Amino acid sequence: EEVEPTGAVPMELSLERYRYAALPNKFRERSEDKRLQPRVSLKLFPGSQILVQEKTSYQRLLNQWYGSSKQVWRLVYRASSHGYSAEAFHRQCDGVAPTYVIVTGARGEVCGGFSDMPWGKTNTKGHYIPSDRAFLFTLTNNQDLPPTKYNIIKKPFAICYHPDCGPIFGAGADLLI
Repeated sequence: EEVEPTGAVPMELSLERYRYAALPNKFRERSEDKRLQPRVSLKLFPGSQILVQEKTSYQRLLNQWYGSSKQVWRLVYRASSHGYSAEAFHRQCDGVAPTYVIVTGARGEVCGGFSDMPWGKTNTKGHYIPSDRAFLFTLTNNQDLPPTKYNIIKKPFAICYHPDCGPIFGAGADLLI
């Protein structure tokens, strides 16, 4: 079976779309033409300033690790907007689950942790909260490792609540903010 162009789309626009698909970085700054933009742009982490531009593919990977490819997340805390204190983190995040904590390091690394358990006050300071699903991850790093998920080994110590700290993952504070 042979398929021929119908002529419904002008040839120049068709060629421009092929050029855009083949060399998206070349056209990113120049083209504001909506016709050249992808038709479906699913934002799984709307509001994120970390998972943008060349890092949007990581949104799908984080959802794969979560176990739901179409999960759309809600931004509840951004340190640059809400404040860099532990109090600001707990004011926005206590009682919220599941959560991804996504961090940019001083040299541009992107890493973080996932918890299916809510952040929140417990009856003691520094109280650990168990989880079977919590994990740490790296998306970009200075060792050129591929994006990697690290399951929490000691499940009873998956996350920790401490009023003087932001999120804490793992026994021995594998990730402490």
